[in-house]
Amino acid sequence: MKQYIQELYTKKEFFTQAQEFFNQEGFIQLQEFFNQEQKEVVSSLTSLNLIPQETFSLNYSPLIHKKFDLDYSKISNLKIESIELIEFFKSKTFEEYLEQLTGFSIQFTKTQISKFNHSCFELIHDSKVTDSMLLDIYFFITKDEFEQEMGGHKVYTTFEEELFYINPTHNSLTCVFRDEELRTYTKYINSLAKEKEYIQIHTTFEILGSLEEDLV
Repeated sequence: MKQYIQELYTKKEFFTQAQEFFNQEGFIQLQEFFNQEQKEVVSSLTSLNLIPQETFSLNYSPLIHKKFDLDYSKISNLKIESIELIEFFKSKTFEEYLEQLTGFSIQFTKTQISKFNHSCFELIHDSKVTDSMLLDIYFFITKDEFEQEMGGHKVYTTFEEELFYINPTHNSLTCVFRDEELRTYTKYINSLAKEKEYIQIHTTFEILGSLEEDLV
């Protein structure tokens, strides 16, 4: 991991503090996650070939999301360094790192790479209810700074109240514990954003239990 991310995020004392914060708050965000050597590769992903996605719910109901998703058929056209970075989020190395960070035993489920710009959104109906406990991982790539009033932030909510939101900040990694009561949506990106956009790498892991339980 040290060849990829900031050295601070690999130290034993960091993991102790991070686990404590994550267990209390249910999420944690790491700013400037990848190190200086990887920053150029990270920034290059803003030129990914993404295709529009507009999904309707059944019975001709309104759109449930509008965004752009990675065209995996053309992923071979990327530079090898970019492909390696995308595959990093699916790797066993990354999975083991997250286990140290959160204290959970986890199993990779899926990765989706999307681009959001003006008029993009995801409704709460698009985040399906699950019986499993999940770990949501978000990594953001952008040349722009998104203010909250522009939209584009991820909102986590129950049916009673909104709990917290995640702003799309460049080179930041956010981990969120999601149980069956927690839902999420992406706030509509309005005209204040103008031509601003961001890439989101969303990786999901199923939580199998705590590491302490695995050791018993």
